[in-house]
Amino acid sequence: MGQAVVASERVTRRGPARWSPSTSGRDDANGATDGAAAGAAARGGSSSSARAVGVAGDAGAAGSIGAGAPSKSTTAVKSRSNRASAACMATRYRAAARVSPTPVWAEENATRHRVMCAGMKTHTAPPRRRPSPWSLALLPAALALPLLGGALCGDTAPKNAQELVQEQACVANLEKGDLDAAETRCEICLEYNERNAECLNNLGLVWFYRGDDARARSYFIKAIRENNDFAQPRSNMGALEFKALNFKEAVKFFELAVEIDPRFAQGRYNLALSWLRIGQQQLARKEDPSEAFKNAEIHYRRIFELFPTMAKAYHDMGQIMAWRAEVVAKTEKQKREFTQDAEQYFVRCLDIDSTYAYCHMNLAHLQLATGRDDEALFHYIQCLALDQNEPTCATELKIAYARSQLASAALKKYMDQLVENPGYGQGHYGFCLALFDKQLVDMAVTECENALKLDGTICLAHYQLATHYKNVQENELAIENCRGLIRCAGESKHQSEVADCKAIVQALEVK
Repeated sequence: MGQAVVASERVTRRGPARWSPSTSGRDDANGATDGAAAGAAARGGSSSSARAVGVAGDAGAAGSIGAGAPSKSTTAVKSRSNRASAACMATRYRAAARVSPTPVWAEENATRHRVMCAGMKTHTAPPRRRPSPWSLALLPAALALPLLGGALCGDTAPKNAQELVQEQACVANLEKGDLDAAETRCEICLEYNERNAECLNNLGLVWFYRGDDARARSYFIKAIRENNDFAQPRSNMGALEFKALNFKEAVKFFELAVEIDPRFAQGRYNLALSWLRIGQQQLARKEDPSEAFKNAEIHYRRIFELFPTMAKAYHDMGQIMAWRAEVVAKTEKQKREFTQDAEQYFVRCLDIDSTYAYCHMNLAHLQLATGRDDEALFHYIQCLALDQNEPTCATELKIAYARSQLASAALKKYMDQLVENPGYGQGHYGFCLALFDKQLVDMAVTECENALKLDGTICLAHYQLATHYKNVQENELAIENCRGLIRCAGESKHQSEVADCKAIVQALEVK
């Protein structure tokens, strides 16, 4: 078993480990394997595995600790776009000189199974007051929905075949959200073996989701007594303390869970997040959060090594670095370095998961505070395309829009539509066309993708993407989007574009 974390471990200021903006879309072979394992755990592993309550990264409502796997086509589009954007952003990092970041302590409304770069002239709109430090309230954190945990550590005793059947059925019903059936199956499991730690733990989860924390706690304690080397119920005990905002007590349980299983991704993330929350509580009380944030950084950096594709960990580290730029830095050079670190973390988060709304929001907030209004505007639009009701993005979008070069006459019609209704697919498509006309290709691609996500009947967005990918010799994506147009248009619509796409598919398939 691994050793408990030492809180006094020294952490120096440095950027994200083992990656840079120009290669942020790529991980080494070991990292990719670790990330795949973490993703599999987040989506559900073996049906016989015990379940554990997870703490959502910056969650203001219940949500899962990891998003479901995107489709192959979506992943490919994101990968191409993100690599180009990251390389472009690297130039912006080197050129950055104005620094006055204001981090947003965003609270994520997570769902249940869950940069723009163009040289533009300076806009001459009337100056507006930039967001002030710590202008957003620190919202209470919430718990995520449970995930399948790792296999029960240390339990080598053979199980009765029917006991195992009932145990697996209990987990399956928990996964479906059928608490009554899960309770029945776990109780039958305990009739075969009243000391089955997994079934005791899962009964605790049943009562946790029914809102009876005391009863849930009693089952988690029983599970620990039956198997002291079982990480999940210790993590679940930590989640109960986290739910009650007792973050220091939560830390103790999460440390024990990680000591038992150092590769327990969920427990390790919960440990880092608990330290982050302790720091945020201290910040709200006007106390010094430096030590708590240092402890959080220790564990986030371990996550980067073990699970390099955990997007929310990069998001959280971006918040810590933005705070250091605002409060800790003593010189302009230090501010610039911390700000660059924060931005790299948010960009890395989006390289991993471009649908992470709060990485868009915090990156945009940082860019707005440093006078990069066009970039901020783009990310606020992405944030609202993902979550139309996010209040910070809705409010600060208008500030960025008022100062942005993108408010030019050619784009104003579409920008007005998006400011008024960020969920309007046709507005995103019109913006896509205008951006292509202005040679803002990365942004245009993203906006056409947004249009299709919001309204799958906008067939010509497929055509624009297919044409773009053909021109840049991304043949697979060109074929994929042409086929999307052909399916969408049927026999009667957009006959000229469909004919073009059929010719493109035929020519590229021959190659």
